[in-house]
Amino acid sequence: MTLAEAEEYTKNSYYSGRVLYHGTSPDGAASIANIGVNPAYFNRGYSVYGPGLYISTDRRVAEIYSTSDAVLDLRLNVKNPKIYSQDSAYRSSLENYRLTNGLQLSDQELINQYAEYLKSQGYDALQIGNPQVPSRKSILVFDPKQVVVVRP
Repeated sequence: MTLAEAEEYTKNSYYSGRVLYHGTSPDGAASIANIGVNPAYFNRGYSVYGPGLYISTDRRVAEIYSTSDAVLDLRLNVKNPKIYSQDSAYRSSLENYRLTNGLQLSDQELINQYAEYLKSQGYDALQIGNPQVPSRKSILVFDPKQVVVVRP
């Protein structure tokens, strides 16, 4: 996809016009750039906020998760992210969901079920703020079709 096509595809996105970042391995970066995000990658065991692709608004954060500086520049086609001001707000909402529904699940099962609940409520991504660095946000994208690589 060309940059112009990516801009057109993401023009109505909540993140329209913004470049975001994903840190990975060189092989992962090449695979994502060439064939797109593999949905099987989304369910690889433990995840902090649920299955999906983790993205940052800050390139330096993506670099922490990369090897050999394999950071992808991305555009997102996200229409309705569930936004939390910080991790503790997410954790509070997660705990409320557990209590309200009387759930006794492992932490990971609860996180995954909550992500499914958010999707059922019409959210297509999750955004967690960082009060120490307000411009730095973590984004979890639920669907690989929402991700466009603009620079591998």
